[in-house]
Amino acid sequence: MRDRNAEIAQIRLRVQAAEEQIAFLQSLSQSSAGEALNAADIQSLAQMVGSETLAVREAAFAAEQEAKAAEMAREDDAEALRDAQQALAALMEPEQDGAVLTFTLAVAEAGEVTVDVSSVEGFANWSPVYDMRLTTGDGAALDIDRSVVISQQTGQDWTDVQLILSTARPGEQTGPSGVWAPLRRIISEDELDRERGVVMMSDQAESFARSNFAGMAEPAMEAPVVMTAKADFSGATVTYLYPGRVNIRNGVEDLRLPLDTLSFAANVWAEAVPSQDQIAYRMAEFTNDTGEVMLPGRALLFADGTMIGFSHLPLLAAGGDTEMGFGPLDGLRLTRAIPNKSEGDVGVFTSSNQLTEQAVMTVENLTGQDWAVKLRDAIPYSEQDDLEVEFIASPAVTRRDPDGLRGILEWDLDVAAGDTQEVSLDYTLTWPSGYVLR
Repeated sequence: MRDRNAEIAQIRLRVQAAEEQIAFLQSLSQSSAGEALNAADIQSLAQMVGSETLAVREAAFAAEQEAKAAEMAREDDAEALRDAQQALAALMEPEQDGAVLTFTLAVAEAGEVTVDVSSVEGFANWSPVYDMRLTTGDGAALDIDRSVVISQQTGQDWTDVQLILSTARPGEQTGPSGVWAPLRRIISEDELDRERGVVMMSDQAESFARSNFAGMAEPAMEAPVVMTAKADFSGATVTYLYPGRVNIRNGVEDLRLPLDTLSFAANVWAEAVPSQDQIAYRMAEFTNDTGEVMLPGRALLFADGTMIGFSHLPLLAAGGDTEMGFGPLDGLRLTRAIPNKSEGDVGVFTSSNQLTEQAVMTVENLTGQDWAVKLRDAIPYSEQDDLEVEFIASPAVTRRDPDGLRGILEWDLDVAAGDTQEVSLDYTLTWPSGYVLR
Protein backbone atom coordinates (compact mmCIF):
# COMPACT_ATOMS: atom_id res chain seq x y z
CA MET A 1 0.00 0.00 0.00
CA ARG A 2 2.85 2.39 0.78
CA ASP A 3 4.45 1.64 -2.63
CA ARG A 4 1.10 2.27 -4.36
CA ASN A 5 0.66 5.58 -2.53
CA ALA A 6 4.19 6.70 -3.49
CA GLU A 7 3.55 5.82 -7.14
CA ILE A 8 0.31 7.79 -7.19
CA ALA A 9 1.99 10.78 -5.48
CA GLN A 10 4.73 10.75 -8.15
CA ILE A 11 2.13 10.83 -10.93
CA ARG A 12 0.40 13.74 -9.19
CA LEU A 13 3.73 15.64 -9.29
CA ARG A 14 3.61 15.47 -13.10
CA VAL A 15 0.12 16.96 -13.00
CA GLN A 16 1.33 19.74 -10.68
CA ALA A 17 4.32 20.45 -12.91
CA ALA A 18 2.08 20.71 -15.96
CA GLU A 19 -0.17 23.19 -14.16
CA GLU A 20 2.88 25.31 -13.27
CA GLN A 21 3.99 25.30 -16.93
CA ILE A 22 0.55 26.49 -17.99
CA ALA A 23 0.73 29.31 -15.44
CA PHE A 24 4.20 30.34 -16.76
CA LEU A 25 3.02 30.41 -20.39
CA GLN A 26 0.02 32.53 -19.44
CA SER A 27 2.23 35.02 -17.52
CA LEU A 28 4.69 35.12 -20.47
CA SER A 29 1.97 36.06 -22.92
CA GLN A 30 0.67 38.79 -20.59
CA SER A 31 4.15 40.35 -20.08
CA SER A 32 4.91 40.28 -23.82
CA ALA A 33 1.63 42.01 -24.59
CA GLY A 34 3.00 45.29 -23.08
CA GLU A 35 6.03 45.39 -25.37
CA ALA A 36 6.03 47.01 -28.79
CA LEU A 37 5.69 44.07 -31.13
CA ASN A 38 4.74 44.01 -34.73
CA ALA A 39 1.93 41.86 -36.03
CA ALA A 40 4.22 39.01 -37.08
CA ASP A 41 5.82 38.78 -33.63
CA ILE A 42 2.41 38.79 -31.92
CA GLN A 43 1.18 36.05 -34.25
CA SER A 44 4.27 33.95 -33.63
CA LEU A 45 4.02 34.41 -29.83
CA ALA A 46 0.36 33.46 -29.79
CA GLN A 47 1.02 30.31 -31.79
CA MET A 48 3.89 29.31 -29.52
CA VAL A 49 1.91 29.87 -26.28
CA GLY A 50 -1.14 28.08 -27.69
CA SER A 51 0.73 25.02 -28.90
CA GLU A 52 2.83 24.73 -25.75
CA THR A 53 -0.22 25.19 -23.48
CA LEU A 54 -2.10 22.50 -25.43
CA ALA A 55 0.78 20.08 -25.12
CA VAL A 56 1.14 20.74 -21.40
CA ARG A 57 -2.63 20.37 -20.79
CA GLU A 58 -2.64 17.05 -22.69
CA ALA A 59 0.27 15.89 -20.53
CA ALA A 60 -1.61 16.96 -17.36
CA PHE A 61 -4.77 15.16 -18.50
CA ALA A 62 -2.81 11.96 -19.28
CA ALA A 63 -1.11 12.09 -15.89
CA GLU A 64 -4.48 12.57 -14.13
CA GLN A 65 -5.95 9.55 -15.91
CA GLU A 66 -2.87 7.51 -15.01
CA ALA A 67 -3.27 8.55 -11.34
CA LYS A 68 -6.93 7.50 -11.30
CA ALA A 69 -6.05 4.14 -12.85
CA ALA A 70 -3.41 3.65 -10.17
CA GLU A 71 -5.97 4.48 -7.44
CA MET A 72 -8.39 1.88 -8.83
CA ALA A 73 -5.61 -0.69 -8.94
CA ARG A 74 -4.88 0.11 -5.32
CA GLU A 75 -8.37 -1.11 -4.28
CA ASP A 76 -7.26 -4.75 -4.61
CA ASP A 77 -4.37 -4.03 -2.27
CA ALA A 78 -6.69 -2.20 0.13
CA GLU A 79 -9.07 -5.18 0.22
CA ALA A 80 -6.15 -7.55 0.76
CA LEU A 81 -4.97 -5.34 3.62
CA ARG A 82 -8.42 -5.39 5.25
CA ASP A 83 -8.56 -9.18 4.96
CA ALA A 84 -5.11 -9.46 6.49
CA GLN A 85 -6.09 -7.15 9.36
CA GLN A 86 -9.24 -9.21 10.05
CA ALA A 87 -7.25 -12.43 9.96
CA LEU A 88 -4.75 -10.94 12.38
CA ALA A 89 -7.54 -9.75 14.70
CA ALA A 90 -9.05 -13.24 14.67
CA LEU A 91 -5.73 -14.69 15.86
CA MET A 92 -5.35 -12.20 18.69
CA GLU A 93 -7.35 -12.17 21.90
CA PRO A 94 -9.52 -9.07 22.30
CA GLU A 95 -8.51 -6.46 24.84
CA GLN A 96 -11.95 -6.70 26.47
CA ASP A 97 -13.73 -9.83 27.64
CA GLY A 98 -15.55 -11.63 24.86
CA ALA A 99 -16.16 -14.97 23.22
CA VAL A 100 -12.79 -16.47 22.21
CA LEU A 101 -12.22 -19.88 20.66
CA THR A 102 -8.66 -21.22 20.95
CA PHE A 103 -7.62 -24.40 19.11
CA THR A 104 -4.48 -26.45 19.60
CA LEU A 105 -3.93 -28.76 16.65
CA ALA A 106 -1.48 -31.65 16.51
CA VAL A 107 -0.92 -32.91 12.97
CA ALA A 108 1.49 -35.48 11.55
CA GLU A 109 2.66 -33.16 8.79
CA ALA A 110 2.23 -29.59 7.65
CA GLY A 111 -0.91 -28.86 5.66
CA GLU A 112 -4.26 -27.14 5.59
CA VAL A 113 -6.67 -27.96 8.43
CA THR A 114 -10.42 -27.19 8.35
CA VAL A 115 -12.25 -26.54 11.61
CA ASP A 116 -16.09 -26.59 11.69
CA VAL A 117 -17.65 -24.49 14.47
CA SER A 118 -21.34 -24.94 15.44
CA SER A 119 -23.17 -22.53 17.73
CA VAL A 120 -26.68 -21.84 18.98
CA GLU A 121 -28.00 -18.34 18.29
CA GLY A 122 -30.94 -16.96 20.22
CA PHE A 123 -31.82 -14.23 17.73
CA ALA A 124 -32.94 -16.19 14.68
CA ASN A 125 -36.50 -17.36 14.09
CA TRP A 126 -38.92 -18.51 11.45
CA SER A 127 -42.69 -18.87 11.14
CA PRO A 128 -44.98 -20.42 8.54
CA VAL A 129 -47.35 -18.41 6.34
CA TYR A 130 -50.08 -19.75 4.10
CA ASP A 131 -51.96 -18.71 0.97
CA MET A 132 -55.25 -20.65 1.19
CA ARG A 133 -57.17 -20.85 -2.12
CA LEU A 134 -60.70 -22.27 -1.87
CA THR A 135 -62.65 -23.42 -4.91
CA THR A 136 -66.39 -23.89 -4.33
CA GLY A 137 -69.01 -25.72 -6.35
CA ASP A 138 -68.96 -29.41 -7.26
CA GLY A 139 -65.77 -31.08 -6.07
CA ALA A 140 -64.84 -28.25 -3.73
CA ALA A 141 -61.10 -28.16 -3.06
CA LEU A 142 -58.61 -26.21 -0.99
CA ASP A 143 -55.06 -25.54 -2.22
CA ILE A 144 -52.58 -24.21 0.35
CA ASP A 145 -49.33 -22.59 -0.76
CA ARG A 146 -47.04 -23.05 2.23
CA SER A 147 -44.14 -20.63 2.82
CA VAL A 148 -41.87 -19.59 5.66
CA VAL A 149 -40.73 -16.16 6.83
CA ILE A 150 -37.21 -16.04 8.29
CA SER A 151 -35.44 -13.24 10.16
CA GLN A 152 -32.19 -13.10 12.11
CA GLN A 153 -30.34 -10.59 14.28
CA THR A 154 -27.17 -12.57 14.99
CA GLY A 155 -24.79 -9.71 14.16
CA GLN A 156 -23.62 -11.02 10.79
CA ASP A 157 -25.13 -11.60 7.36
CA TRP A 158 -25.85 -15.17 6.32
CA THR A 159 -24.49 -15.51 2.82
CA ASP A 160 -25.00 -18.57 0.61
CA VAL A 161 -26.18 -20.76 3.50
CA GLN A 162 -27.90 -24.14 3.54
CA LEU A 163 -31.21 -23.71 5.39
CA ILE A 164 -32.71 -26.41 7.61
CA LEU A 165 -35.91 -25.49 9.48
CA SER A 166 -36.91 -27.39 12.61
CA THR A 167 -39.97 -27.34 14.86
CA ALA A 168 -37.76 -28.05 17.89
CA ARG A 169 -37.96 -25.47 20.70
CA PRO A 170 -34.66 -25.65 22.61
CA GLY A 171 -35.53 -22.66 24.76
CA GLU A 172 -38.70 -24.10 26.25
CA GLN A 173 -39.62 -26.65 28.91
CA THR A 174 -38.18 -30.11 28.27
CA GLY A 175 -39.83 -32.09 31.09
CA PRO A 176 -43.25 -32.37 32.70
CA SER A 177 -44.39 -30.07 35.48
CA GLY A 178 -44.60 -31.24 39.07
CA VAL A 179 -47.78 -31.83 41.07
CA TRP A 180 -48.41 -31.12 44.73
CA ALA A 181 -51.12 -32.53 46.96
CA PRO A 182 -53.52 -29.95 48.46
CA LEU A 183 -53.53 -29.56 52.23
CA ARG A 184 -57.07 -29.81 53.68
CA ARG A 185 -58.14 -29.32 57.29
CA ILE A 186 -61.27 -29.16 59.35
CA ILE A 187 -62.32 -26.68 62.03
CA SER A 188 -65.21 -26.59 64.43
CA GLU A 189 -68.31 -24.59 63.60
CA ASP A 190 -67.64 -22.35 66.61
CA GLU A 191 -64.16 -21.52 65.27
CA LEU A 192 -65.66 -20.90 61.84
CA ASP A 193 -68.13 -18.44 63.38
CA ARG A 194 -65.27 -16.67 65.17
CA GLU A 195 -63.31 -16.39 61.88
CA ARG A 196 -66.36 -14.95 60.16
CA GLY A 197 -66.70 -12.41 62.98
CA VAL A 198 -63.07 -11.34 62.55
CA VAL A 199 -63.60 -10.93 58.80
CA MET A 200 -66.71 -8.83 59.38
CA MET A 201 -64.84 -6.59 61.82
CA SER A 202 -61.99 -6.23 59.34
CA ASP A 203 -64.41 -5.28 56.57
CA GLN A 204 -66.05 -2.70 58.82
CA ALA A 205 -62.67 -1.24 59.77
CA GLU A 206 -61.68 -1.04 56.13
CA SER A 207 -64.96 0.69 55.28
CA PHE A 208 -64.35 3.17 58.10
CA ALA A 209 -60.84 3.87 56.82
CA ARG A 210 -62.11 4.47 53.29
CA SER A 211 -64.71 6.92 54.56
CA ASN A 212 -62.10 8.84 56.54
CA PHE A 213 -59.61 9.00 53.68
CA ALA A 214 -62.12 9.51 50.88
CA GLY A 215 -60.64 12.90 50.08
CA MET A 216 -57.10 11.57 49.67
CA ALA A 217 -55.71 10.42 46.35
CA GLU A 218 -55.57 6.66 46.08
CA PRO A 219 -52.19 5.11 45.32
CA ALA A 220 -51.66 3.93 41.76
CA MET A 221 -52.34 0.23 41.28
CA GLU A 222 -50.16 -1.95 39.12
CA ALA A 223 -51.80 -3.18 35.94
CA PRO A 224 -52.76 -6.86 36.06
CA VAL A 225 -50.44 -9.24 34.25
CA VAL A 226 -51.95 -10.29 30.93
CA MET A 227 -51.75 -14.03 30.42
CA THR A 228 -51.37 -15.19 26.85
CA ALA A 229 -51.91 -18.65 25.45
CA LYS A 230 -49.12 -20.61 23.83
CA ALA A 231 -49.47 -23.29 21.19
CA ASP A 232 -48.64 -26.83 22.33
CA PHE A 233 -46.24 -28.38 19.80
CA SER A 234 -46.64 -31.96 20.97
CA GLY A 235 -45.38 -34.87 18.94
CA ALA A 236 -42.15 -35.60 17.07
CA THR A 237 -39.95 -32.77 15.81
CA VAL A 238 -40.30 -31.99 12.10
CA THR A 239 -37.44 -30.60 9.99
CA TYR A 240 -37.57 -29.04 6.53
CA LEU A 241 -34.51 -28.99 4.29
CA TYR A 242 -34.80 -26.06 1.92
CA PRO A 243 -33.45 -26.79 -1.58
CA GLY A 244 -30.76 -24.45 -2.79
CA ARG A 245 -28.83 -21.86 -0.81
CA VAL A 246 -30.09 -18.51 0.47
CA ASN A 247 -28.87 -15.12 1.73
CA ILE A 248 -30.40 -13.65 4.90
CA ARG A 249 -29.16 -10.23 5.94
CA ASN A 250 -28.72 -9.37 9.59
CA GLY A 251 -31.57 -7.39 11.13
CA VAL A 252 -32.69 -5.92 7.80
CA GLU A 253 -35.41 -8.01 6.24
CA ASP A 254 -37.80 -10.89 6.68
CA LEU A 255 -37.03 -13.38 3.92
CA ARG A 256 -40.05 -15.29 2.57
CA LEU A 257 -39.29 -18.66 0.99
CA PRO A 258 -41.84 -20.99 -0.63
CA LEU A 259 -41.99 -24.56 0.68
CA ASP A 260 -44.66 -26.48 -1.21
CA THR A 261 -48.33 -26.62 -2.22
CA LEU A 262 -50.80 -28.89 -0.40
CA SER A 263 -54.17 -29.92 -1.82
CA PHE A 264 -57.20 -31.03 0.20
CA ALA A 265 -60.80 -31.97 -0.44
CA ALA A 266 -63.03 -29.38 1.24
CA ASN A 267 -66.54 -29.36 2.66
CA VAL A 268 -68.10 -25.96 1.98
CA TRP A 269 -71.28 -24.48 3.46
CA ALA A 270 -72.79 -21.17 4.57
CA GLU A 271 -73.15 -20.38 8.26
CA ALA A 272 -75.88 -18.03 9.48
CA VAL A 273 -76.40 -16.38 12.89
CA PRO A 274 -79.50 -14.16 12.43
CA SER A 275 -79.39 -12.89 16.02
CA GLN A 276 -75.99 -11.26 15.36
CA ASP A 277 -75.51 -10.84 11.59
CA GLN A 278 -77.51 -9.65 8.60
CA ILE A 279 -75.69 -11.91 6.11
CA ALA A 280 -74.27 -15.43 6.14
CA TYR A 281 -70.60 -16.37 5.86
CA ARG A 282 -68.78 -18.94 3.71
CA MET A 283 -67.18 -21.76 5.74
CA ALA A 284 -64.87 -24.61 4.75
CA GLU A 285 -63.66 -27.70 6.59
CA PHE A 286 -60.71 -29.89 5.60
CA THR A 287 -58.71 -32.76 7.08
CA ASN A 288 -54.93 -32.72 7.34
CA ASP A 289 -54.09 -35.95 5.50
CA THR A 290 -50.45 -35.00 4.79
CA GLY A 291 -49.11 -37.26 7.53
CA GLU A 292 -47.30 -34.35 9.25
CA VAL A 293 -48.26 -31.55 11.60
CA MET A 294 -49.28 -28.20 10.10
CA LEU A 295 -47.84 -25.41 12.22
CA PRO A 296 -49.90 -22.37 13.23
CA GLY A 297 -49.38 -19.29 11.12
CA ARG A 298 -50.91 -16.32 9.34
CA ALA A 299 -53.08 -17.15 6.34
CA LEU A 300 -54.09 -15.09 3.31
CA LEU A 301 -57.53 -16.28 2.14
CA PHE A 302 -58.85 -16.55 -1.44
CA ALA A 303 -62.27 -17.81 -2.53
CA ASP A 304 -62.84 -18.66 -6.20
CA GLY A 305 -59.87 -16.48 -7.19
CA THR A 306 -60.87 -13.43 -5.13
CA MET A 307 -58.83 -12.29 -2.14
CA ILE A 308 -61.01 -12.35 1.00
CA GLY A 309 -58.69 -11.23 3.80
CA PHE A 310 -56.36 -12.51 6.51
CA SER A 311 -56.93 -15.19 9.13
CA HIS A 312 -54.88 -17.58 11.27
CA LEU A 313 -54.43 -21.30 10.72
CA PRO A 314 -54.32 -23.12 14.09
CA LEU A 315 -51.98 -25.98 14.91
CA LEU A 316 -53.33 -28.97 12.99
CA ALA A 317 -52.04 -32.42 13.85
CA ALA A 318 -51.81 -35.17 11.25
CA GLY A 319 -55.32 -36.53 10.71
CA GLY A 320 -56.94 -33.54 12.42
CA ASP A 321 -59.55 -31.31 10.82
CA THR A 322 -60.45 -27.66 11.18
CA GLU A 323 -63.05 -25.13 10.06
CA MET A 324 -62.20 -21.70 8.66
CA GLY A 325 -64.29 -18.77 7.50
CA PHE A 326 -63.81 -17.60 3.89
CA GLY A 327 -65.65 -14.30 3.86
CA PRO A 328 -69.18 -12.91 3.72
CA LEU A 329 -71.94 -13.99 1.35
CA ASP A 330 -73.81 -10.75 0.73
CA GLY A 331 -76.50 -12.59 -1.23
CA LEU A 332 -77.58 -14.70 1.75
CA ARG A 333 -79.74 -12.24 3.71
CA LEU A 334 -80.73 -12.95 7.32
CA THR A 335 -83.51 -11.61 9.55
CA ARG A 336 -84.69 -12.42 13.06
CA ALA A 337 -88.13 -11.03 13.86
CA ILE A 338 -90.28 -11.18 16.99
CA PRO A 339 -93.97 -11.60 16.08
CA ASN A 340 -96.83 -10.13 18.10
CA LYS A 341 -94.49 -7.35 19.14
CA SER A 342 -96.27 -4.78 21.30
CA GLU A 343 -95.10 -1.83 23.34
CA GLY A 344 -93.71 -2.85 26.71
CA ASP A 345 -93.10 -6.57 26.12
CA VAL A 346 -91.14 -6.52 22.79
CA GLY A 347 -92.21 -10.07 22.10
CA VAL A 348 -91.29 -11.43 25.52
CA PHE A 349 -94.21 -12.47 27.66
CA THR A 350 -93.63 -12.81 31.40
CA SER A 351 -95.68 -13.66 34.46
CA SER A 352 -94.72 -14.20 38.09
CA ASN A 353 -93.13 -17.59 37.32
CA GLN A 354 -92.94 -17.91 33.52
CA LEU A 355 -91.13 -16.25 30.59
CA THR A 356 -91.87 -16.95 26.92
CA GLU A 357 -90.11 -15.69 23.79
CA GLN A 358 -91.15 -16.17 20.19
CA ALA A 359 -88.81 -15.62 17.23
CA VAL A 360 -88.94 -16.16 13.47
CA MET A 361 -85.67 -16.39 11.50
CA THR A 362 -85.40 -16.23 7.71
CA VAL A 363 -82.65 -16.96 5.18
CA GLU A 364 -83.12 -15.40 1.73
CA ASN A 365 -80.85 -16.70 -1.05
CA LEU A 366 -80.02 -14.04 -3.67
CA THR A 367 -76.64 -15.49 -4.69
CA GLY A 368 -77.76 -17.29 -7.85
CA GLN A 369 -76.60 -20.70 -6.58
CA ASP A 370 -77.88 -23.28 -4.11
CA TRP A 371 -76.38 -23.22 -0.62
CA ALA A 372 -76.27 -25.63 2.29
CA VAL A 373 -76.82 -23.34 5.28
CA LYS A 374 -76.07 -24.07 8.93
CA LEU A 375 -78.30 -21.74 10.96
CA ARG A 376 -77.44 -21.17 14.63
CA ASP A 377 -79.40 -19.60 17.49
CA ALA A 378 -79.45 -19.77 21.26
CA ILE A 379 -81.94 -20.25 24.09
CA PRO A 380 -81.36 -19.93 27.85
CA TYR A 381 -80.26 -23.04 29.73
CA SER A 382 -80.59 -24.05 33.35
CA GLU A 383 -78.57 -26.05 35.85
CA GLN A 384 -81.38 -26.10 38.43
CA ASP A 385 -84.13 -28.70 38.45
CA ASP A 386 -86.71 -26.13 39.54
CA LEU A 387 -85.99 -23.88 36.55
CA GLU A 388 -87.37 -25.67 33.48
CA VAL A 389 -86.58 -24.70 29.89
CA GLU A 390 -88.78 -25.96 27.06
CA PHE A 391 -88.75 -25.03 23.40
CA ILE A 392 -90.58 -25.76 20.16
CA ALA A 393 -88.92 -25.29 16.76
CA SER A 394 -90.13 -25.66 13.21
CA PRO A 395 -88.46 -27.22 11.33
CA ALA A 396 -87.01 -29.50 14.00
CA VAL A 397 -83.58 -28.73 15.40
CA THR A 398 -80.75 -30.71 13.74
CA ARG A 399 -78.30 -30.44 16.67
CA ARG A 400 -78.66 -29.30 20.26
CA ASP A 401 -75.67 -28.30 22.42
CA PRO A 402 -73.06 -28.97 19.66
CA ASP A 403 -69.55 -29.58 21.00
CA GLY A 404 -70.92 -29.26 24.53
CA LEU A 405 -72.07 -25.64 24.06
CA ARG A 406 -75.10 -25.38 26.35
CA GLY A 407 -78.20 -23.71 24.94
CA ILE A 408 -77.00 -23.61 21.31
CA LEU A 409 -79.35 -24.87 18.58
CA GLU A 410 -78.43 -25.63 14.96
CA TRP A 411 -80.45 -26.32 11.82
CA ASP A 412 -79.13 -27.74 8.52
CA LEU A 413 -81.04 -26.05 5.70
CA ASP A 414 -80.88 -26.42 1.93
CA VAL A 415 -81.70 -23.02 0.45
CA ALA A 416 -82.08 -23.02 -3.32
CA ALA A 417 -81.22 -19.98 -5.41
CA GLY A 418 -84.04 -17.43 -5.16
CA ASP A 419 -85.79 -19.23 -2.27
CA THR A 420 -86.39 -18.17 1.32
CA GLN A 421 -86.30 -20.55 4.30
CA GLU A 422 -88.07 -19.75 7.57
CA VAL A 423 -87.39 -21.13 11.04
CA SER A 424 -89.67 -20.45 14.03
CA LEU A 425 -88.55 -20.88 17.62
CA ASP A 426 -90.55 -20.59 20.85
CA TYR A 427 -89.07 -21.20 24.28
CA THR A 428 -90.52 -21.04 27.77
CA LEU A 429 -88.87 -20.74 31.17
CA THR A 430 -90.89 -21.92 34.17
CA TRP A 431 -90.02 -21.75 37.88
CA PRO A 432 -91.86 -22.15 41.18
CA SER A 433 -93.70 -19.31 42.87
CA GLY A 434 -91.67 -17.39 45.39
CA TYR A 435 -88.51 -17.38 43.24
CA VAL A 436 -87.08 -14.62 41.07
CA LEU A 437 -85.52 -15.26 37.64
CA ARG A 438 -81.93 -14.09 37.33
